[in-house]
Amino acid sequence: MEENKNHDCCGCGEHEHEGCGCGGHDEEETLIYVTFEDENEEVPCAVLDIFECEGREYIAIVPADQVESEEAEVLFYRYSEDGEEVKLDDIETDEEWDAVAALFDSNFFADYDEE
Repeated sequence: MEENKNHDCCGCGEHEHEGCGCGGHDEEETLIYVTFEDENEEVPCAVLDIFECEGREYIAIVPADQVESEEAEVLFYRYSEDGEEVKLDDIETDEEWDAVAALFDSNFFADYDEE
């Protein structure tokens, strides 16, 4: 995966949308543009969550054109910011991936488990 572009759903440039004061974050979908190694173009991806697992930050994304699909594959990356630039790095081990996926599932689907 190549270096990635920053996400900016409303133009304010803020990652943490609560309290940024721009007024543009109602229920808008936050997108980032990712250039995958096997593609020559930026792919818009919906941000599902940014969360911490075992002391590192991670991001869960899905290609924007798959958001409504039941077969959409959630992609996980290590997440960091350098100024206004968002950086995504590959997860290096199966153990790390499993821990991140399990935490995401428990957080993201907690509401469905209660029903």
